[in-house]
Amino acid sequence: MNKIKNIFGAIIIVFLLLLLFYLLGFSYIEPSVKKFEKRNLDLNLWNADGDIGNIEYYFIFDKNSKTLNIERDKNGIFYRLKKNFDPKKYVFDSDKDTLYMPTDMSAQIILDFNQFKISSDPAYLADIEIMKKWLLENVVFKDSLAFWRQPAGFNKYGLETGWTGAWAIGNQLSALARLYQLEPSEEIKILTEKLINNLKVEVKNGGTASFDENGNIRFEEYPSVPANSVLNGHINACLGLYDFWRVSSDPEAKKLFEAGVKTVAESLDEYDAGYWSFYDGKYSYICDYKYHNGVHVPQLKILYQITGKEIFKTYYLKWENYNNEPYFSLAKIKMLLDAFSRRLKYKSIFTRG
Repeated sequence: MNKIKNIFGAIIIVFLLLLLFYLLGFSYIEPSVKKFEKRNLDLNLWNADGDIGNIEYYFIFDKNSKTLNIERDKNGIFYRLKKNFDPKKYVFDSDKDTLYMPTDMSAQIILDFNQFKISSDPAYLADIEIMKKWLLENVVFKDSLAFWRQPAGFNKYGLETGWTGAWAIGNQLSALARLYQLEPSEEIKILTEKLINNLKVEVKNGGTASFDENGNIRFEEYPSVPANSVLNGHINACLGLYDFWRVSSDPEAKKLFEAGVKTVAESLDEYDAGYWSFYDGKYSYICDYKYHNGVHVPQLKILYQITGKEIFKTYYLKWENYNNEPYFSLAKIKMLLDAFSRRLKYKSIFTRG
């Protein structure tokens, strides 16, 4: 009996030592910490001149495409290699080794626009034209909708290839808004209006909208039934709507933006774990370090700057404070448990979820 107790006691001690090692070495062990630090975010660049009526830089993009394994083809268009996608998470319907992600092109338009505003270098305008040409050639029109198909399906939310979602639409709206600001045209305006329609049509009817029990609209980053309601994807769609409204005064964009902001204001408590933030409304997983500090908190700061609603300030301050103890240690432990859960779900020690 004593031998069993000693073995059990030794196991407990080893477990506690490993846990202590994990907690103390979290910044070196957790990949999302390094990803956050590499992004080098400047939370003020999005509104560098202090005037929210002027579009500038949308800061929640990684500035270094190499960290995302993105390359350019002979025409200057971005592509990604299929081999860099985890087959446990993603599905493909093509034998091609390269994938063209529409949001890579729209993101580059936003980045180029910012650099052009800073430097007036026409090379950035030339690059914008390259990305614009690809987007116009690859857009899909279906009834009242316009969208770009994702070439990779996502198993976590049961999505096949060819889908689009609210995060992507927000990104693309921000890009189209910059194109419209550079050169207002009926073609871009009509395209943008049809893209916005995706946010109004319910998921079950081929769009990206769902409605919660209070009747508030949710812009679904990953459109599926039942809804999963990813927070950052919904907010990204709101910011894309805001971008287009402030350059075009489009009433539908403003109406949807205000409806989306209302949803965020009334649902933030759903994403508050009491020590960190949840990623979505479907799973019990909390965000990793990068998403909590590099996406959720900055997004709420922007919403506060745009709307002046105190609820956003209350929550971004609250969520920033979760980086202090005892909240941070609780979050670290939950991230560890989530990591085990994800790997069991995907039956792969390399899949993070």
